[in-house]
Amino acid sequence: MKRRTLLKKTALAAASPLALGMFHARRASAASFRNKDVYTDGQFDVEKGKDAIMALCERLGYHVFPELRDGLWVSDYGTGQFSKLGLAAYQFANQHEGGAFMLMELFLMPGQMLPEHWHLEGDHGITKNEGWVIRWGKSYIGGVGENNMSDFPQIKIPKCHCNGTTSTHHVVEAKPGSFTPLAKVGTRHWQFAGPEGAILSEVANLHTGTAVRHSDKAVNDQFLGD
Repeated sequence: MKRRTLLKKTALAAASPLALGMFHARRASAASFRNKDVYTDGQFDVEKGKDAIMALCERLGYHVFPELRDGLWVSDYGTGQFSKLGLAAYQFANQHEGGAFMLMELFLMPGQMLPEHWHLEGDHGITKNEGWVIRWGKSYIGGVGENNMSDFPQIKIPKCHCNGTTSTHHVVEAKPGSFTPLAKVGTRHWQFAGPEGAILSEVANLHTGTAVRHSDKAVNDQFLGD
């Protein structure tokens, strides 16, 4: 038996049953996420939402740095259906002085949709231009272009989003390591996570929350009212 194999087996044998049990329990917890897990008395619970994102990070192997949890922005956009429509984001940088740039991490639960939206001209006269690098999982990125939705029957637009519709219908299947730019500045776009969820790095020139508009009126009103 090779030394490396022997050491590996010895390490596994030495691990306590309790430690291994806790590991598998956490894995199961992340995989069996239910919508009700992030609600308290019918209201979206931000801390429980963050719990779900932490479990997603652990399951996909994302490095959880100390500032991540506190810095997360998590929302169900007032729908009560976080498992179907929502987002978690962590912004690393967003500045105009010395050259406008933004870097943000996006976290999507399995089968969760980031609602269709677009960007108006925001602060400093800049309209957001952006693109996404898939780090873990898979995301179906929707936007303007030829309608190829029929090629992706796994995408189920939830009823809580424009009664199950979008206004843009071109999809790019984005996998780890791929970069997908916004098709055209100022156009509508959305995302839909694959069965494992998705973690993406978003790069852009600048982000202004007040310049974001959503296709779904209820979602738009909730977002601008926050």
